[in-house]
Amino acid sequence: ADAGEVARAVVLAMTDPANPWGAALPWPRRDDADRRPLPRAAGASVVLVDGSPALVLERGGRSLVTLPATDDADTLRVALDALVADVALGRRTALEIQRVDGAPTASSPIAEQLGAVGFRSSYRGFVLRSTSAR
Repeated sequence: ADAGEVARAVVLAMTDPANPWGAALPWPRRDDADRRPLPRAAGASVVLVDGSPALVLERGGRSLVTLPATDDADTLRVALDALVADVALGRRTALEIQRVDGAPTASSPIAEQLGAVGFRSSYRGFVLRSTSAR
């Protein structure tokens, strides 16, 4: 988004026809060594910020993959806010992120940002529950 514009985010099922990433378009990678699999699997989601993939919530919702767009702090915040909105709107009753980029969530570089948007630390990772599920 240009200065003064509000970035827009959407959470899509990986298999949604509106998600061209991983089908018509290759996933953005950090470098040539980045070969993390990002399958278009049922139950997985992608968070797009201004049309670019920022986060992948893997099948089962317990593992999060950050993509290069999240290197920008504002983009990361907008993407995380979209996940929070997904729970708040009842599309999910809860999210329990146990791993980020393959490592335990608590040791992730984005742990602080997860806390800032409402996730709470638990013994398994970081949890966000809808108000109706509390």
